[in-house]
Amino acid sequence: MNTIGQNIKRARTELGWSQQTLADRVPMSQPALHKLEQTGRTTKLVEVARAIGITVDELQSGQFSLEKSALPRRQNREHMTSEDVLEGLDDAGRAVIQALAAEMKAALAGGGSTNGFVAGVRALVAGMKQK
Repeated sequence: MNTIGQNIKRARTELGWSQQTLADRVPMSQPALHKLEQTGRTTKLVEVARAIGITVDELQSGQFSLEKSALPRRQNREHMTSEDVLEGLDDAGRAVIQALAAEMKAALAGGGSTNGFVAGVRALVAGMKQK
């Protein structure tokens, strides 16, 4: 049975990341990450899983696959471009996302409410759940 530390190391090496790279993404120090990989003990399990791009359950069980084709979408989510978000959507999905982005940009620029954006996201999610 793999430990959490072993699973973190496996994920990190599958991604081709050094300990420092993952530590920077969590954030935590490289020595702390090294200790985590050795002991499996941490208070930052959610942050580590998020930085890797998998769930805590996947990290704990070792049941994950880090496909090379999925890496651009998995890594560094806080720096995604609009093209990353739109990738894989059909024309209708792109139009909805672009409209929501325009509404949010206008609301933020004018100092107004973001209620329209929130309502649009809720409608989008509800539509996705129906499919």
